[in-house]
Amino acid sequence: MRTILTPEAEAIDLDIQRFVRGDGSAATPYLRMMIDHELHRRKTFWVDESLAYMLDQTELDVIGSELRIPFASFALVFTDRHVLSLAERLLARQRDNPLAGHLLRVATVDVAEYQRSGRRGLDICFAFDALGADLPALVRHEIALDDDARVQAYLDTIAPLPAIDPPPPDTDPVRGLLRITINAILYATSAGVAPERRSPPSSRGPRARPISSDDVFYLPGTIDISRVRKLQELERAPEGRVLMRRHMVRGHWRRAAKTWTDQRLRWIEPHWKGPDMAAVIERAYRLKA
Repeated sequence: MRTILTPEAEAIDLDIQRFVRGDGSAATPYLRMMIDHELHRRKTFWVDESLAYMLDQTELDVIGSELRIPFASFALVFTDRHVLSLAERLLARQRDNPLAGHLLRVATVDVAEYQRSGRRGLDICFAFDALGADLPALVRHEIALDDDARVQAYLDTIAPLPAIDPPPPDTDPVRGLLRITINAILYATSAGVAPERRSPPSSRGPRARPISSDDVFYLPGTIDISRVRKLQELERAPEGRVLMRRHMVRGHWRRAAKTWTDQRLRWIEPHWKGPDMAAVIERAYRLKA
C-alpha cells in the first residue's frame, strides 16, 4: 500500500472532521501520523544506542534520488541518551512547551513519503515523550527530495553553521536530530544491512512490561557500546572536541560501482585513527589541569 493521508485529504474527510470537532480535538496534531502508521501496519524500526551515536558521526553526503524509504509510512524509535539529550535541548528553546525541562524517555520519528506537484518529499515528525501525563511534543519538518539536490542543503538552510574557518563543532540539536534520522533511513535500506525482527524492549523495572505488543525491526549497532561510551566521555572532556576532530574519521556513504548488481549505498562507518583512546582522554584532562 502506497497511500498516505495528506493534509488536504484530512481536511475534507467528514469522519475525521466530526471526530476532531467533538471529543477528539486534543488528538488533532497526532491524527494524521497515527492513521498513516495504522494504514501501513505499524512498521517500526528500533535503533540501537551505539548505532544512533555513530550515525550522528556520519556525513549526510547524498542527493535526493539516493534517499529511498523502506515503507511509505513507518516510525523510527530512539531511547538512547544521545538522541534524547538533543531533543531536550531543542524543547528547552520552547519555553511554552509543557515538556521543556523534562527528562525525556523516548523519541519516535514518524516518516512518510509524499508527492506534491510532481515533487517527492519526506514528512518527518518527531514525537518527544517523557511517558508522563503530558502528551508528546511534536516537531515537524518537510524535506523536498529533488533528484540532484544535496539532502544536507536542507539542514544548512534551517540551522546554518557560522561562516568561519575552521568551522565550529556542529552542536545544533535540530541538525543533529535530522542527521541521525536521515542516516538511519539510509542505513536501513543500505547494502549489507538486514534489520532483525524482534519483540520491543521492556521498560525498566522488576515488573517490566513491553512498551508495545507489536514486533519491530531492530537496527543493530556494529560498534561495542563501551567504545561509544569512551567517545562520549572524550567529547565531554576539556579540549575533547578538538581531539575528536583530529583523530575521529567521520562516516560517509559510498555509492556502488555501475557494474555492481546491488546498487544500494554502502555505509562506511566512523572509526578512530590515532593513539589509544584512553590515553587521549587522560591527556585531555591533564591539559585542563
